[in-house]
Amino acid sequence: MPNWNKIREEWETTKITFKTLAEKHDVKEGTLKSRRSRGVSMIMEQQSICRAKKKIDNRLKKSPLYTDDIRSLHL
Repeated sequence: MPNWNKIREEWETTKITFKTLAEKHDVKEGTLKSRRSRGVSMIMEQQSICRAKKKIDNRLKKSPLYTDDIRSLHL
Protein backbone atom coordinates (compact mmCIF):
# COMPACT_ATOMS: atom_id res chain seq x y z
CA MET A 1 0.00 0.00 0.00
CA PRO A 2 1.45 3.40 -0.96
CA ASN A 3 2.47 5.89 1.69
CA TRP A 4 0.41 8.85 0.44
CA ASN A 5 1.91 11.31 2.92
CA LYS A 6 5.41 10.48 1.69
CA ILE A 7 4.30 10.74 -1.95
CA ARG A 8 2.65 14.10 -1.35
CA GLU A 9 5.69 15.45 0.49
CA GLU A 10 7.99 14.34 -2.31
CA TRP A 11 5.72 15.93 -4.94
CA GLU A 12 5.54 19.23 -3.06
CA THR A 13 9.25 19.49 -2.20
CA THR A 14 10.93 18.24 -5.40
CA LYS A 15 10.65 18.76 -9.14
CA ILE A 16 9.81 15.10 -9.79
CA THR A 17 7.31 14.34 -12.56
CA PHE A 18 4.10 12.42 -12.00
CA LYS A 19 5.39 9.64 -14.24
CA THR A 20 8.62 9.21 -12.25
CA LEU A 21 6.82 9.51 -8.93
CA ALA A 22 4.26 6.90 -9.99
CA GLU A 23 6.96 4.47 -11.08
CA LYS A 24 8.96 5.02 -7.90
CA HIS A 25 5.98 4.30 -5.61
CA ASP A 26 4.38 1.64 -7.84
CA VAL A 27 1.11 3.50 -8.44
CA LYS A 28 -0.58 4.64 -11.64
CA GLU A 29 0.12 8.15 -12.89
CA GLY A 30 -3.64 8.74 -13.25
CA THR A 31 -4.13 7.83 -9.58
CA LEU A 32 -1.62 10.49 -8.52
CA LYS A 33 -3.33 13.13 -10.66
CA SER A 34 -6.73 12.12 -9.33
CA ARG A 35 -5.61 12.29 -5.70
CA ARG A 36 -3.98 15.66 -6.33
CA SER A 37 -7.16 17.15 -7.80
CA ARG A 38 -9.32 15.73 -5.00
CA GLY A 39 -6.94 17.11 -2.39
CA VAL A 40 -7.16 20.59 -3.86
CA SER A 41 -10.95 20.46 -4.07
CA MET A 42 -11.22 19.30 -0.46
CA ILE A 43 -9.10 22.24 0.69
CA MET A 44 -11.18 24.66 -1.37
CA GLU A 45 -14.38 23.16 0.03
CA GLN A 46 -13.14 23.58 3.62
CA GLN A 47 -12.20 27.21 2.91
CA SER A 48 -15.64 27.82 1.42
CA ILE A 49 -17.34 26.36 4.51
CA CYS A 50 -15.24 28.59 6.78
CA ARG A 51 -16.19 31.69 4.77
CA ALA A 52 -19.87 30.75 4.94
CA LYS A 53 -19.67 30.29 8.72
CA LYS A 54 -18.04 33.71 9.10
CA LYS A 55 -20.79 35.34 7.01
CA ILE A 56 -23.47 33.73 9.15
CA ASP A 57 -21.72 34.81 12.33
CA ASN A 58 -21.41 38.40 11.07
CA ARG A 59 -25.11 38.49 10.13
CA LEU A 60 -26.08 37.18 13.55
CA LYS A 61 -23.98 39.83 15.27
CA LYS A 62 -25.84 42.54 13.35
CA SER A 63 -29.21 41.03 14.17
CA PRO A 64 -31.24 42.66 16.96
CA LEU A 65 -31.96 39.17 18.30
CA TYR A 66 -28.27 38.49 18.91
CA THR A 67 -27.71 37.43 22.52
CA ASP A 68 -25.14 35.55 24.53
CA ASP A 69 -27.17 32.38 23.97
CA ILE A 70 -26.88 32.66 20.19
CA ARG A 71 -23.18 33.47 20.44
CA SER A 72 -22.59 30.20 22.29
CA LEU A 73 -24.05 28.03 19.50
CA HIS A 74 -20.67 27.79 17.67
CA LEU A 75 -22.03 27.73 14.13
